[in-house]
Amino acid sequence: MSDYEINEVRVEGDTAWIILRCENDGFAVSIPYSQLQEMTDKELEAFLQLKVQERLQLLSEIEKKKQEDKTKRDSVKHLIGKKIKIKNNGGETK
Repeated sequence: MSDYEINEVRVEGDTAWIILRCENDGFAVSIPYSQLQEMTDKELEAFLQLKVQERLQLLSEIEKKKQEDKTKRDSVKHLIGKKIKIKNNGGETK
């Protein structure tokens, strides 16, 4: 599992954005500013752990979908360059 760290915190109106980063990923989590103010460190850590788990699951699903698409592409790759015989109006084959 990747170790994410809080890279930045932004406040825009009533919303706080917590920017998390690890070696090869980064994303932002939004939370109402008032809720963030009321959270203990343990609550915040649990909240962010949940968001990281959701992120990792999403990335895993995206990677799985990419693999499935690649497998599908590979299964029909042999069709590239295939010549198709077409009959014109006179019945001749080209």
